[in-house]
Amino acid sequence: MFNRAQLHIHAALEAQREKTGRVRALILKGRQQGCSTYVAARFFHRAMRGHGQRVFILTHEDSATQNLFDIVQRFQAKCGMPSRSRPRRRIPTG
Repeated sequence: MFNRAQLHIHAALEAQREKTGRVRALILKGRQQGCSTYVAARFFHRAMRGHGQRVFILTHEDSATQNLFDIVQRFQAKCGMPSRSRPRRRIPTG
């Protein structure tokens, strides 16, 4: 179930997808609105339904990226996916 912010984003992204056939969006958001969780879930759903799909999660801080990665791992655990299908976390180099 979506919260108010997620409903707004979902409606805008779906309208864009219907009009153009794709979604391109930058979401400027406040904290704790569920926007990052919504975007992670949207990409997770698409990646799990398609073949050869990859998703790249990046945020402004390593800890925030790890938090989103943990959210995606919880999605997978709740779906009962086998471990070979689970994402790998790549350690940044540099």
